Amino acid sequence: MAQMRNLRPSDAREIGVCNVDGGPIMDIHLLDRALWGSYRIVGEFQRELTRRVHLEHVKEETYPGLKELLEFQATHKDSSVTFTHGDLSSFNILAEGDQVTGIINWETAGWLP
Repeated sequence: MAQMRNLRPSDAREIGVCNVDGGPIMDIHLLDRALWGSYRIVGEFQRELTRRVHLEHVKEETYPGLKELLEFQATHKDSSVTFTHGDLSSFNILAEGDQVTGIINWETAGWLP
């Protein structure tokens, strides 16, 4: 994980929220579509994620933790992006005994906050 999180883009340009090629990120768990972006800055990505949500209309019993998430996003609009697998779980980690031998399913990898 530490090696993956320390990866940097191959070119020197400032990178926003995007896939490994600079295009849209893919995540089937995000709201109403699978492809998002790309976004020049983290704040643009966060605004798009919360475009239909206004804090005054959030019901805690319906969306536990959403209000805190939106408040966190509001204070971290300038956070940097990190290379992220996007779907890292035990199902996508290949191992032999205690040794990791591979990681699969990289289609959701990209540069994310």
